[in-house]
Amino acid sequence: MLSKEQTLKVAAELLKHRPLRLSSLAQRAGWSRFYLRRRFREVVGESPAGFQQRLNLEQAALRLQQTDESVLSIALACGYESHEVFTRAFRRQFSCTPRAYRKRVCGTTWHDARRHARVVHQVGPCIGLYHTTMDSKRKTAVPTSEIKQIDLQTRPVLLIQRRVPHAQLQPLFAECFPKLYGYCMQHGCEMAGNPIARYVEFTPGMATVDCIIPLQSAAEGDGEIEAGALQAGPAAFATHSGPYDTLNETYSVVEAWLTEHNLEQNGPNWEWYVTDPSEEPDPAQWKTEVYFPVKAK
Repeated sequence: MLSKEQTLKVAAELLKHRPLRLSSLAQRAGWSRFYLRRRFREVVGESPAGFQQRLNLEQAALRLQQTDESVLSIALACGYESHEVFTRAFRRQFSCTPRAYRKRVCGTTWHDARRHARVVHQVGPCIGLYHTTMDSKRKTAVPTSEIKQIDLQTRPVLLIQRRVPHAQLQPLFAECFPKLYGYCMQHGCEMAGNPIARYVEFTPGMATVDCIIPLQSAAEGDGEIEAGALQAGPAAFATHSGPYDTLNETYSVVEAWLTEHNLEQNGPNWEWYVTDPSEEPDPAQWKTEVYFPVKAK
């Protein structure tokens, strides 16, 4: 069976060689097209063709936001043969035409356009893969960086809060992160970085979690998508190295460090997913920043 690590490598291959036909990709991977398509959808949540098309349309949306290029030029640059085909695909993805989208977001005041573009380029491909569990059961030592106390500045965010059993955390993130990211893309919200999971309450059986996309400037929510902020003030900080399955080891180390330094936690902790799984398929290389707000002495 094709492992999740191997499937992530396939996604990385798609990113490097767009556009790439499914037959060519299957031949490079050594699997049948049917099996590759089925396993890719199971892990990534999209078919290879749907994955490529979404990324192309997101790049088109970015260019509509940040450049004065004509719609036709953007369509051709993003792999579409005509204005009409591009417009139909764009409408299906964003519920409006490219011209209407540009008009909607043309008043956006950019605080850091390059950072927003980086999020679209790097986070978009793996938006449904953060906190995914791996197939491998091997045990390896997981290093934790030096723990230190830092001062955080407040940052606006958009979030979805849910209460779920522990076993449903990864499906929750796979659902909510793409929903938040898609909302930001559709409404021209200026994103500031990779997704964040904030643990509001963690009981033996259940967890109340905020799924978060950080922003450069405040934006309005809609329905279950709420506007909020990351907490400012002192916090204990560490970087976890390795797969998400082993994050509890870093949490234990940070909690012991708080006790040793007579610090009291002051609000929910969160994890910021630094590494993009589709760009770095090896879970051993993944980095996750961990933050524990603490009371000032």
